[in-house]
Amino acid sequence: MKAAGLAVLLSACAAVDAGAATVYRCGPDGKTYQQAPCADGQAVNANDPRSAEQRQAAQAAAKTEAKLGAQMERERLAREAAAVPAGKAVAAKPAASTASAAKTGKKSSAKGAASEPAGFTAMVPRESKPAAPVKP
Repeated sequence: MKAAGLAVLLSACAAVDAGAATVYRCGPDGKTYQQAPCADGQAVNANDPRSAEQRQAAQAAAKTEAKLGAQMERERLAREAAAVPAGKAVAAKPAASTASAAKTGKKSSAKGAASEPAGFTAMVPRESKPAAPVKP
């Protein structure tokens, strides 16, 4: 009984392999593939020319790459979760002028404290005077 079942299974696999080996290229642009013949189609050999060892090696490499990709994704997600958003890093620290004003009891000007961080002064460069001609 087992031998008969195995023979049926092997013959079914051989029939599936033989049927899947021929694929037809169809359609006006030739970009459609199907297993059934079509009017304007061309038969394409779709057999896998690799040996069983080559297929196993390719499957093992694909598994290894999938594991590595999943590990890299976990590491990236951990780095992203640990990173401080750019806006929060600046807003978390009070400006030095505001802190010193609070200690002395003086109010800082709203314009200076809100518009520029402490220690930064924007200036327009002065116009340089033309250099005096050099006399020989």
